[in-house]
Amino acid sequence: MESVIRKINFFSRVNIYICICISVFLFNCVVCFSGETPTTSADPLPEGHCAIPISYIDNKTATYKCPRSAQNQSCITNGGTAVPEYTKATFSSCKPGYSRVDNKTVNWVCLEGSWSPDLPQCEKICDKLNPVNVDLACYRNNGPIDCNGPLITGDRVHPTCKQFYTYKDFVPIYEELVCQEDGKWDNILFSCVPECGRPFTGVVTLISDDTTEKYGDSPWHVAIYDITKNLLICGGTIINPHLIVSAAHCFYDRLNQKKLPEENYEIVVGKFTGNYKVKDNPDQKSYKIKEIRFSNKGYFPTLTYHADDIAILILDEKIEISPTVLPACVDWIHTQKYHPPEGTPGKVVGWGVNELGKLSEQLLTANLPFISNNRCISIVPNDFKPYITYDKFCAGSETGPGVLQGDDGGGLLFREGTFYYIRGVVSIMQPSSMAIAAFTDLADHINWILSVRNEVEQDIIKKETTLVSKG
Repeated sequence: MESVIRKINFFSRVNIYICICISVFLFNCVVCFSGETPTTSADPLPEGHCAIPISYIDNKTATYKCPRSAQNQSCITNGGTAVPEYTKATFSSCKPGYSRVDNKTVNWVCLEGSWSPDLPQCEKICDKLNPVNVDLACYRNNGPIDCNGPLITGDRVHPTCKQFYTYKDFVPIYEELVCQEDGKWDNILFSCVPECGRPFTGVVTLISDDTTEKYGDSPWHVAIYDITKNLLICGGTIINPHLIVSAAHCFYDRLNQKKLPEENYEIVVGKFTGNYKVKDNPDQKSYKIKEIRFSNKGYFPTLTYHADDIAILILDEKIEISPTVLPACVDWIHTQKYHPPEGTPGKVVGWGVNELGKLSEQLLTANLPFISNNRCISIVPNDFKPYITYDKFCAGSETGPGVLQGDDGGGLLFREGTFYYIRGVVSIMQPSSMAIAAFTDLADHINWILSVRNEVEQDIIKKETTLVSKG
């Protein structure tokens, strides 16, 4: 009965003091309603009094300044000090680095030495996750929560690779991340990379002669257009959502002996017909080139017989991955140290000239047998032998199908298990009746290509991190 009477007395003893926060601390806004000036002593709390919370990061005093009362008295309430029973307060938000378990705004009242209802709990916020091609599902207790909001101690995150992506570097042994009390996650969030080297149709039967490519059979192949002339000039191969590998000579001005400007060109993925103006499937999309990079050794075709005939095209935006737009696999760690056995068929596609001497309207495919350098040099004409430079290998045959003008820059891929790996770039065609070509060997440039890839990926991470911090 005494408790009920004391609660009733609360409504008859109200003199209002509005407390305004002047510093940032655990709870950054407190509105007090009380008939007495709070006790500022550090002594044990008087009977029936409640303590204003203290920041639990550094124990600094949280100070509130209240308007002067009718008796010209100051009301200064410090963290850890006592306020009398029936004081009414509103605690809104936590100190930076902490977050409320719930965001309900209610009034708390000091009753019999305790705040009623219980004060809100502030938990340490875990570092913002920066997923790379990863979807996140977040949970608090047993219910889902928004992953864009603050994630606090005990929150769980279930990560999965986006569609058409797979794990990068390692397969995780955990199913979820848990936010720890110190604001750190109990595991490192993995990254995902696009699946690679898989034909959309799943057809892997090898073809012995030129034939029309089926839609999606080579989802890594792109068309490169000179938009100043509205002309298909070369092919290229997707090796990363931001990178295309092609031949340097496709972008080289031989007259002035310099690289041509990036704005001259446009990349089209998911292309089946060669006509620039025709959109022949839903996945077809155009991309601008941000930067064209030649080998760090340079490209001097006249002096070096087209050695280092390789270019990396850095796109201005990320390629949208789909079943029919997918990178080729690349031997990034150089496990394929040796050339394939003599006669191993490699797949090449392009819109090269047909039997009528015109560029094909549709994408063509052929399988070209690998030729060792020793044998290649022994069978090609003398005037072609200097073009078999340190970074070249040969493929084709003396009588069968081969690459032709318009196929330049396309990739030569070899099947490894169920995946296709790019190992060469179409560089120089043998001018005689033999269908033999020299391909720039990616293995001789893999360290440079890897350095470009890592540089681009780091730039992307920096940009995404900046966007997250601004958000």
